[in-house]
Amino acid sequence: EVKKAVQLLMNARARREAISLMDKGDYAGAQSSLKAVQMSTQVLAAAMPAAAAPQMDAESAQLRELESALFSRADDKASRKKMAYQSYSRRSGKS
Repeated sequence: EVKKAVQLLMNARARREAISLMDKGDYAGAQSSLKAVQMSTQVLAAAMPAAAAPQMDAESAQLRELESALFSRADDKASRKKMAYQSYSRRSGKS
């Protein structure tokens, strides 16, 4: 449980970092930040009991989706907004 909570908070921090990098025009850095935590989330999910894995799998999928959106640059404003919302929700315990 502790490892899961720490990973989720690290993911929230990575989302905030990605937003900051996007604001500076560093989309590759933002992608890289999300990719790193997405991979560590996947590794943790694989090592967790089956009951806890679905939440981590969903988190990993969200991170992959955000990373993909940054790569395609289809809608940067929506990507930024989604990252901000997800980060806030995670930090405030709403999800």
